[in-house]
Amino acid sequence: MRQILTFCTIAALLCALAAPAPAAEYRVGEGEEYAKLSDVAGKLRPGDTVTVTSDISDSPTIENSGRLGQPITIRGEISGGRRPRITNVPEETDILRITGSYVTVRGLALAPADPARARWGSGIWTTGTQIVVENCVFENCWEGFGCRNAEARVRLDRCEFVDCGAWFHGSAVKIYAAGAGGQAIVRNCAFRGGTGATHVHSYCKRLRVEGCWFDSPYYSSLKCADNWTQRTTEVSYPQHCDIVGNVFVQGDGPGPPWSILQLGGEGQTSPGMEGDLNVAHNLILVSRGGSEPGTALLVHGNVDRLRLYNNVILSTVAGGKFYERGTTWADAERTRRFAEMHGRRDPEILGSNNWIGESCIGVPDSLEGTVRGVNPGFVDLVGGDLRPAKGSPPANAGAARLPLGCVDSLLPALEPRRHIPADAELRERPAEEIPTIGPFAAAGRAPVEGDASEILLSMPAPERRFPWPLDWERALQAARRLAAAGEGPKALEAARAALILAPTEEELRPDIIEALSGVVEMAEGSGERAEAFARFALLGPAGADGEEGTADDLEEALSGVGTGFLWASDEEIEAVDRRCDDAAAIVKEAGHYAESGVLWYASEKALARANAGRFEAAAAMLGELLIEASRLPSGTGPDSLEHRLNREVQERAEAGLSAVYRAGSGTFAGADEFVTTCRDYMTYGPAGPDAEYGTDDDLTPPL
Repeated sequence: MRQILTFCTIAALLCALAAPAPAAEYRVGEGEEYAKLSDVAGKLRPGDTVTVTSDISDSPTIENSGRLGQPITIRGEISGGRRPRITNVPEETDILRITGSYVTVRGLALAPADPARARWGSGIWTTGTQIVVENCVFENCWEGFGCRNAEARVRLDRCEFVDCGAWFHGSAVKIYAAGAGGQAIVRNCAFRGGTGATHVHSYCKRLRVEGCWFDSPYYSSLKCADNWTQRTTEVSYPQHCDIVGNVFVQGDGPGPPWSILQLGGEGQTSPGMEGDLNVAHNLILVSRGGSEPGTALLVHGNVDRLRLYNNVILSTVAGGKFYERGTTWADAERTRRFAEMHGRRDPEILGSNNWIGESCIGVPDSLEGTVRGVNPGFVDLVGGDLRPAKGSPPANAGAARLPLGCVDSLLPALEPRRHIPADAELRERPAEEIPTIGPFAAAGRAPVEGDASEILLSMPAPERRFPWPLDWERALQAARRLAAAGEGPKALEAARAALILAPTEEELRPDIIEALSGVVEMAEGSGERAEAFARFALLGPAGADGEEGTADDLEEALSGVGTGFLWASDEEIEAVDRRCDDAAAIVKEAGHYAESGVLWYASEKALARANAGRFEAAAAMLGELLIEASRLPSGTGPDSLEHRLNREVQERAEAGLSAVYRAGSGTFAGADEFVTTCRDYMTYGPAGPDAEYGTDDDLTPPL
């Protein structure tokens, strides 16, 4: 009996020793027992939680690991809708490094103390696996989240990335996980702006990007490619990618307009993923044109199948491409093997029920049930509510039976959001018997009052390099809404604002004036003032003969109407300035096309003032901008990337100056000549091109 008792006692003792220790909780921040995460990093064990209660400056490394069901959790204590912020200490570039595994980070804001000095630093950098990051914000990081582990399994939920990236090397998210067990999931995240590279750059065995909102990348929004940088480790083929239920807005930025989605391979030593690319229920807006219009989907190298279901593709510029086949690296050994195995080098393209704008080119013939149109019929295109309105072409018009993806279903479970509040939960997509094309379920309501999308999308598609940078669409739609509501004086203010901010292309002017004269007629209740407005807006005070002081001179019909619609507080302007200054600091430090990048952000600050009706301040800043732009190097010629970026800065400045002119004149007449005079004066000075005073080409200050 004594032996049995002794055995039981020993067994009980061993069980007690084997049982996990109680999870510990640590509080870090001002006034807490521990001031920094670094103070507790070495103490952490599976199941432990660290709560950050205030902003801190720290660059900790989490070396310890949790375990399945017992991760180490680092969480921010959210107060008043604000996440605690962690900035790096001056001697370190990374903010948080995780070399352990089974670690969860939640509810933090991560930003470098000085964006210009955080060279190659990451908000979070990990070499672990089973890493989860939830509800975090990354701002001005050279790399927001980075992972390098061939077998890593990573999940990002409800995170926001603002102005992250640096040249080619740093992206908002960059994940190397190309081993047989590698997998990354990016869900319900928001990406806004970019100071280099791409929003999400993936070298993964399996990747799923679902329910995210991508807006204005530097190069591309998503790059999913073969993993050449891990050629010293085991890389597993084929590699697959699910891109499901996202919004991709090409927008504008200081970088060149590469493709929105760049998929497949990267070069001679990385000629393709060799697997499936599944693109379903996305909304892709192509908005950059010029000599090299934007492309929604660019596929390089060895890809087995490209499957496209229930997507909305809309181009607002001439020549925007839906699909383009890129480089194949035909003489690469892996390409030869791929072609022998599949009997082809190009991907098999399958899919159905895509809504594609009529201005898009490059639509594969193999797609079934494609719907072409001008206006997809969103609830509020101008205001950013991109849900299909009731009865719109995409509403309940999708294919219901889709193939399985590489990670999960190609029917999205989540809907994107443009901004991630601190208290945000995953946004589930409502179930539908017949799914709606695109990332959102049908709204079940009509477009907003005064919706201007039909007018805007029916205009000739311009060939400019960038989206029009002034808020004329917002002013037009507000004018239509106010006029319909019987608020005539406010409608006229908004109409005048729309005229001031409208695009300058000559081929667009008749449509612009027709739309605005319709608002004036609705606001006035008669057509007389609307006709006078239209004539003056097009011809100016000199009338049809172009000479003032003659019988056909005209008077401005909206003379005396203010621009109170155009308004922003000092705080709003200061917020724009801070964001631009921080982003410009990163671009300047990165050194690639730095001069044009810095001036692009200067133009953004000036145009913000024009959008707010502060035309005197805008004029001063735009004049200085033209002087600086005239000094930029032109690159190797007019077709060089450097030259195109520099010219874009000048064109943005000229757009603002045209608005300044129309604010004072109320007409398009003479605007082009005014802009040309400004450009010449800022380039040559008062002596003109011959640099001699008292000659015929002397110039007077136009501003």
